Amino acid sequence: MDIPLELVFHNMAPSEGLALAVRREVARLERLFNHIVGCRVVIEMPHKSHRAGSNAPDVHVLLRVPGREIVVSRELAHGGNKKSATNAYAVVKDAFAAAQQRLKDYRRQRRGDVKAKPAALNGHVVEWVAERKYGFLAGPDGEQIFFHRNAIADGSELKVGDAVEFVAALGDKGVAAARVWRAGAANQDDALYAENRERIRSGI
Repeated sequence: MDIPLELVFHNMAPSEGLALAVRREVARLERLFNHIVGCRVVIEMPHKSHRAGSNAPDVHVLLRVPGREIVVSRELAHGGNKKSATNAYAVVKDAFAAAQQRLKDYRRQRRGDVKAKPAALNGHVVEWVAERKYGFLAGPDGEQIFFHRNAIADGSELKVGDAVEFVAALGDKGVAAARVWRAGAANQDDALYAENRERIRSGI
């Protein structure tokens, strides 16, 4: 790496065992991609009032590569996140497994194997079938586009007439909305990315 690994323990005593596990995982990432600019890892134990019944810390990884920052958080304390990892080493492994997948995606994109993230389109809801959890949007050209409840970014309920932004994708049955969110609201993926990036940068 261009910049040495930065490892921070927060609300807990430093652990040489965890530090060794992190260095081992970072070495795997460097074998996967030979130009990692830097890596910051924060391992933190949330306050007991924030999470009962678990002694596993949260792990945040900020990976800097040319032209991008890859941010991964594995948390039990925030947002009702559920995962099977129940000890510190398992959470570290889980976080770096996700970082490795993001790095592979980045590498494929640099090689041209994956197209860049598509631009969002504007539209509005023209039909919503609540009992079957799907609906239709009218796109910029008036074409009706199918969307499923699972495509709504923030999990909120949409109703007919709501202005939305969406990303379209080609599926087995034609064009559909792969991601939908209310107009003017941040795409949930981008919002979580920004939130996690700031949390890691501030060292929490």
